[in-house]
Amino acid sequence: MNETYLNLLQDLAQYTGLDAQAFSEVEELFIDDVCVSFHEQDGDLVLCAMLGQPTQEKLEPIYRVLLEANHFGIGTGGCTLGIQQETGNITLTSRHDIEPLSGEILATMLDSFIDVASFWIGFLQGEEENQTDVGFNPLLQC
Repeated sequence: MNETYLNLLQDLAQYTGLDAQAFSEVEELFIDDVCVSFHEQDGDLVLCAMLGQPTQEKLEPIYRVLLEANHFGIGTGGCTLGIQQETGNITLTSRHDIEPLSGEILATMLDSFIDVASFWIGFLQGEEENQTDVGFNPLLQC
C-alpha cells in the first residue's frame, strides 16, 4: 500500500475519530447509508460507491440521463457515473491527487461525494419525479 495513501487514511481516521488501523484494513466507510470504498491508483485517491441497479424496463432512459449527467460533470458534482460490467450496478467514482489532501480536506470532499451518491441512489430507486426527463441537470448547484 502506498505510504502517502496510508497516511491520508490515517489522517482522515484521526480527524473523524475512527479507528485508524481498522479503517486502513477495510478501506471502506458507511456514511448516511452509502458505502464508500477507498483505493489508491497510480498515486491518486479513488473514491467509489455502488448506487444500485436500474430496473430493466427503464434501462434506456436511465442510461441516457446518466450519460448526460456525466457530460462535463454537470450532474455529478465532478464525479463519474459508470456501470460495473459484471453486475450491472451503477457506480459513482471520484479521483484525486493524494499529495495535497489532508484528513480535513478529505472529510469535506466526502460530504459532497455522499450528497451526490445519495441523490443518484434516490434517482435509481425512482424517488425523482423527472427520472426519465433527459433534459435536467440534478446537481448543477454542486
